[in-house]
Amino acid sequence: QPKEDGKLDKRKQATGAAPNIVHSFDAAHLTLLVNASPFIVTTVHDSFGCHPGNMGELFRITREEFIRFYESDPLSQLLAQTNSLDLFPERGLLSLSAVLDSDFAFC
Repeated sequence: QPKEDGKLDKRKQATGAAPNIVHSFDAAHLTLLVNASPFIVTTVHDSFGCHPGNMGELFRITREEFIRFYESDPLSQLLAQTNSLDLFPERGLLSLSAVLDSDFAFC
């Protein structure tokens, strides 16, 4: 945020970037989930729910849309748009398809 003197605090800007990116990715995933759901989904901030009779389907859709979103490699896209691909972190070993079978990917 700008200080009263009109100057930005570069440290705060730098430390806020990663959380803001993660939050925007969570919001994109939530949007995909809501759009893919054939029933009403209730959202509060980054939490979501539905009628208890639809929970199994919501859990499946949550995982499918998570995979679909991250298969598009949004971080690489963002870093490429800002000419910052050199900041891309080393990839881990998670197989996105493993999320589909996980009982504990989301709670």
